[in-house]
Amino acid sequence: MNPVRLEKLYETIKGGSADAAVITDPSDFFYLSGCKANAVMVLVPGSPVVFLSPVEYEECAAVLSGAFECRKMDRENLWLRVGELVKDRKCAVDPSRLSYTAYLGVKENLPSAVFIEDMVSGMRVVKDPEEIALIRKACGLAAAAVDGLDIGEWAGKTERQLCAHLVKRSWEDGASGPAFVPVVAAGPNSAYPHHEPGDRVIDDGWIKIDFGVVYRNYCSDLTRTYILDKFFSNLRTEELFENLSRAKQAAVDMLGPGVRCGDLHAAAKKVLDDCGLGEHFIHNLGHGVGIDIHEKPYLKPGAEQVLEEGMVVTVEPGIYIPGTGGMRIEDTYLIKSGGNEQLTRIYR
Repeated sequence: MNPVRLEKLYETIKGGSADAAVITDPSDFFYLSGCKANAVMVLVPGSPVVFLSPVEYEECAAVLSGAFECRKMDRENLWLRVGELVKDRKCAVDPSRLSYTAYLGVKENLPSAVFIEDMVSGMRVVKDPEEIALIRKACGLAAAAVDGLDIGEWAGKTERQLCAHLVKRSWEDGASGPAFVPVVAAGPNSAYPHHEPGDRVIDDGWIKIDFGVVYRNYCSDLTRTYILDKFFSNLRTEELFENLSRAKQAAVDMLGPGVRCGDLHAAAKKVLDDCGLGEHFIHNLGHGVGIDIHEKPYLKPGAEQVLEEGMVVTVEPGIYIPGTGGMRIEDTYLIKSGGNEQLTRIYR
């Protein structure tokens, strides 16, 4: 349990005129409790209760006992039991974190529910020193696996084989697994932003690798594009790569506390627009990274959120040309007032 975070949450719900809260999202639950599980946390001052699935009960109850009353979850009657605990209190719930079934349970059993957007996820945007250390480690593990490659040695092997190597290498180094299905996309497959590795042989053209790992429940994210020959389908790939690099650097040069997220996307997009590649940049510039691989803030068009010290974000412009190939360059950065830190690098 993290008493500082719980106290901050109590202050948040008081500001929303509530005197209790229900947490349903597994990542929010982990952030508050230190335990990763499918659970429902009922925060009533003085008597917090956690409902745990039977398959996770024994392990999680051993961690949480003393801080919470732990009960086995009866899914059929879960929300009835939650309602009995909350009674007539005004109970804060984040509607964006509810499944449809949970939403129906809240509507039926918590008539005085107060809906507060980003109740916990908003707290998670700025990372504390312990979280930063874990993300830094996760980023270092991913960078060691990818940036340690001699890509020429993989010519003649398949996307799937290279993906397996990356996962195995990071696992042996201490990661607990990939943060998402890795992207290893060779040749024309690189035109698909989220291509899943298959049996295509790595031979020429471009190869795009998007990889991240989980370390003690915190994620990392990076992307590298390698050019295995100078020209591909009559396009100057080195020139494309240079323009993409300039777009990324334009955003990185702006990173810092007080900068609007939408302005960062616009800076990268302008570089690509100016060289005629803007139509091939089809996704957001970046996103926050933490317990989840995608979390706030989002570096997207028009986003008003302002960067703060302690946020961790990716910068990942890409260009994708159907039938030809695609490129993306991505690094993860810690926002710091004295100069941002690139986290996705090999630490010696």
